[in-house]
Amino acid sequence: MSYRVADTLSAVRGHVPEVLIPAVAWPALDALAAVSPDGVSQFGFEVRLAEDAAAVDLGLAIEPEDEAAKTLAGRTPGALDTAAAEAWRRLRNFAVAWTEPGSLLSRWVPFLFLELDAVSAGRSVPEPSVFVALDSPLGAPHGGDGSRARGADVTLAVSQEAARHLLGAPLAGALCEQVVACFDAVPEGSHVLHLGAMLGRGAAGVRLSLSIARDELPAYLARIGWDHPVGDLDRCLERYGQVPDRVQLDFDVAEAIQPRLGVGLQPSRPEGWPILLDRLVGDDLCTPERGEALLAWPGAETRRLPGYGFPCRIRRATSHAKISLEPGRPLEAKAYFSASARPAFFA
Repeated sequence: MSYRVADTLSAVRGHVPEVLIPAVAWPALDALAAVSPDGVSQFGFEVRLAEDAAAVDLGLAIEPEDEAAKTLAGRTPGALDTAAAEAWRRLRNFAVAWTEPGSLLSRWVPFLFLELDAVSAGRSVPEPSVFVALDSPLGAPHGGDGSRARGADVTLAVSQEAARHLLGAPLAGALCEQVVACFDAVPEGSHVLHLGAMLGRGAAGVRLSLSIARDELPAYLARIGWDHPVGDLDRCLERYGQVPDRVQLDFDVAEAIQPRLGVGLQPSRPEGWPILLDRLVGDDLCTPERGEALLAWPGAETRRLPGYGFPCRIRRATSHAKISLEPGRPLEAKAYFSASARPAFFA
C-alpha cells in the first residue's frame, strides 16, 4: 500500500517549525506535492540556512520497487500525464528502462532522487531535476554473468545510458569528452556516486557527485580542468569536514567544468551534528534557530492518516548539509532533512 505525497506532507507539517519552513513556503510545497507520483519511499526538504532565505525545495526518493517508479514508467493506472512537459517525458523514458527486468539501469541504479524547486511551483507544470544513484557498483548487484563489476567502466556506461534518456539524446561532442574525462580521472578508491540532469532548471550538461580521498582532490580538479584557486575549498574542508580522509564533491559538467562546487557534509556520528551546526552558526551561514530546529527534527510516530484504513509509521531524519563554493561569491549553506512513511499493519 502506498501514500500520496500530499497526505504524508500534511502529516509531518505539524512537526516542522516555522524557522525551518516558513508559512510563505507551504503553498509552493503543496503545489509541488500535487504533481508528485504517489508511493515514494521517502521525501524531504532542501532549506537554505541563511537568515533571509525562505524558499524550500521538495525532494522525492524513489526505489525501483516503489509504486512511484511504476507510475513514472506508465505501468500503473493513474500514471502521470507526461505529455504535459518535456522533463516528465524524458523521465518516463528513463523509468521504462529502469523498471525493465534485466536492463542495465535496473541492475545498477538502486534509487532516483527527484528535486522540485520552489521557484517552479508557479509554472503550469513544475518540472523535476533528476539524480541517478550509481552506488550499486560499490556493493551487492552483480553483472549478468555473476561476476562483480569493478572500477569506473560500468559506472560510466550506466551514466551514459541514464543521460541518453534524461537529456533526450546520447552524450556527444565536448560534453561527452568532458564526462568521460571526469570518469577517467577518478583515482583508485574513489567513486562517482550520482549523475544529475538538472531538467527543472533548464541547465545544459550534467552534475556529478564524487566520493574522493581528500588528499586526491586538488590533483583531480586539476586533471578535469577546474582551474580556480583551491584556498576556499581547503578552508571549508578544514572548518566543516568531519570525515578527515573523504570528501563528497558535486560539480556541473557542460562543455567545460563549471566553477561552482558543492561540498557534502554528513557527520558520521549523531554528536557531530551539533559541532557542525555550531560552526555554521558561528560563521553566519546558519541562524541559531534553524540550527536548533534541525537538531530537534529526527523522530518517529505511528498514526492514522485520513483516508487510509491502517496505521502509518512516519520517521523523520536529518540527511546532510552542503556548502556551495563559487569563486568571487560568499559561501552558502543548505540542509536536507527527510521523512518516510510506511504501513504499520501490526501497530
